[in-house]
Amino acid sequence: MLFIREFDGHRDDRTYVELSQKVAHLLGLHLVHERSAYCRLDENGDIEEVVRVHKLQDGRVVTIKREDLDTLLLMLESSYVLLFDSTRFDPGNFTSWGDGPEEHVSLVEENLHYRGRVNAGRESYLRGFQVTAPVITDRLRRRLMWESPEPKQYATFIAQDWKHSLVHECSCDPGQLGNYFVESDLPFQTSPAFFRPEVLLKYKADPDKYQIEGRSIHCRGAWFLKSFDVNEAGQVHAYLCDLSLLPYAEQLYWKSFNEAPKAGISARAYKSDFLAQWDTSPDPLASLKRRLEELSGAGVTWWSLKNPQLPDRVHYPVTASQEEWANELMVLDQFVVEGLNRSYFKSKAEVISITVEPQWGSLKLISEILLHAQVNEEEATAVVAPLKSLHDLRSKMKGHAGGSDAKALREAVIAKHGDLKSHFRALVDDCDRAIALMMEFTDAGVL
Repeated sequence: MLFIREFDGHRDDRTYVELSQKVAHLLGLHLVHERSAYCRLDENGDIEEVVRVHKLQDGRVVTIKREDLDTLLLMLESSYVLLFDSTRFDPGNFTSWGDGPEEHVSLVEENLHYRGRVNAGRESYLRGFQVTAPVITDRLRRRLMWESPEPKQYATFIAQDWKHSLVHECSCDPGQLGNYFVESDLPFQTSPAFFRPEVLLKYKADPDKYQIEGRSIHCRGAWFLKSFDVNEAGQVHAYLCDLSLLPYAEQLYWKSFNEAPKAGISARAYKSDFLAQWDTSPDPLASLKRRLEELSGAGVTWWSLKNPQLPDRVHYPVTASQEEWANELMVLDQFVVEGLNRSYFKSKAEVISITVEPQWGSLKLISEILLHAQVNEEEATAVVAPLKSLHDLRSKMKGHAGGSDAKALREAVIAKHGDLKSHFRALVDDCDRAIALMMEFTDAGVL
């Protein structure tokens, strides 16, 4: 199972422990160097350390979770042997073990065998082994049958039982939900439950673990929420049948934000999920992402995607939280503005004899190029103003400590747009038009 290997090319620690590839594959383990462990993802998408290498002052100890050891033994139709060797004596007074009898013991029922000796009560030794078979628990049996390690549990939610025109507590247990094909008195599995929008902040805050894509949420290697949306009252809603597929702990998390509906499901959800029609309502963020993906695929030199994960990390704010709004501004700025290539615009400006100042950034260079090309003021403003507004807001809200300037900006934004969520959507729409105009100017040879 384990190999102690040595590599002279490593200065700090030439020897290291390697787990058998057969064992790693059977248990679905991967080496995570920074943890000194072979790991996998558990049912909640968290990294679980299964085989750990513990460095001690005088050597190493390698441990494995007992259930995984039992799983491995069952798959290999094997048992493990525990060896022990204990010797006790006083080096200053010890001469020999003498001719006394050595005791041999075999406890067949316990698969325990050893031999030992006690010398006048002063010295002793004990050496032996025990053969241990895997312990088959109910949890292990379910695991080997590709079932959940624990019996499946289901939470209840305040839901809109539209089959009976009621709002009441419903279980998401599939056995307690009905469908369109079998006549029953049970609520439909597509009954929606409603939640405060803060339920999504957990997933937005950890993009390495969770991926929000359109109207679905993926948790790495663990679970998948097929469908959710936000209604006109700002509530998040999801269907009971989709909530039933989440781990029980995740269901309880959603339940903590559960509340009675303040409006029905979103028009988009009704149209796509119940009328089976494409939703064609405008979505500025989706449009902006598509447009920038086109630019990235076309290989233009004035914009590039700095991080391939950024498109999946930009979302609309769903709460009135200033922190969420500021975070989304930061990611949007990283996605859009930081993708602009200053070197390209600097070269473009120098070719048309514009004297470039060292402190000029991409946006200033674009403005000067458009001015030199005599682009009308309205179009030039439509290109530069939203991108500059985004970058300035990001700098004041996330790049610095904030203070009175940041507060004044937030108040001005709310006064103009009504709330931070509406402002963000309007800003994204303006940025989308700005990128579209830049693409047109590129085709015309201006940029």
